[in-house]
Amino acid sequence: MTVPNGVDVSDALPQRDWLPDGHLRLMYLGRLSPKKGIENLLHAMDHLDDPQVSLTIYGGGDVAYASSLQELAGQLGLLGKSVFFAGMSMARPRAQLFMRRMYALCPLTPRIFACSGGSAGHGCR
Repeated sequence: MTVPNGVDVSDALPQRDWLPDGHLRLMYLGRLSPKKGIENLLHAMDHLDDPQVSLTIYGGGDVAYASSLQELAGQLGLLGKSVFFAGMSMARPRAQLFMRRMYALCPLTPRIFACSGGSAGHGCR
């Protein structure tokens, strides 16, 4: 059985700057739900404590959970510095979002065993 990517994948990827100005750009793209374990990404960013690494979170969903994530990012001193919440990504094609990031992250919790393969098709490592 073949499971199609969630985004269109072209045969040739455009050239891109993987580390613009030496800055590592990370991304989470998906539904904001406690099942996704996004708070794990925030704690990981806190442990990194590296001003050259940023995480942008795209998605919508559980409003209370989204608020708790923003509150946690604020408590950790990350909000607006190394962690950014961009809401839903409908305004820009997903392919553009993938091309602007070095890695697309998929935090796993014990209940979640797989992640969309769409990131691999867009040159994310």
